[in-house]
Amino acid sequence: MRQTFSPQVKQVLRKYRGFTIVPLPLSSERQKERGFNQGEEIIKATGSFYENLLIRKHHNRPQASAKRQERLKLKQPYSVAPNAIICGRKILLVDDVYTTGRTIYHGVELLYAHGAKSVATFTLAR
Repeated sequence: MRQTFSPQVKQVLRKYRGFTIVPLPLSSERQKERGFNQGEEIIKATGSFYENLLIRKHHNRPQASAKRQERLKLKQPYSVAPNAIICGRKILLVDDVYTTGRTIYHGVELLYAHGAKSVATFTLAR
């Protein structure tokens, strides 16, 4: 899928010159299970540089299998990666699928709390 949409994604990313591209992280358990982070793969397919500024604090069941009310109650699953510099930066947060927007919301919230100048988001599908 990442190769199929890479020309379109690359075109969108051009609009965000000057932004640091950041994929939403997976838990280490999910990363081991899948063998890849879908957000990272979307970015890699475009040949763009990205930084992992966030880490996932704990493992939750996949959001796609959770009911809407469960997803909306999700507590902040992310923390800032050690040595990450966020203050004053413009950040583009990337994820594969937007369902309720809760995971994106948590990422945006945390980045602003750590001084991001602005945060934009991009998801491949809704």
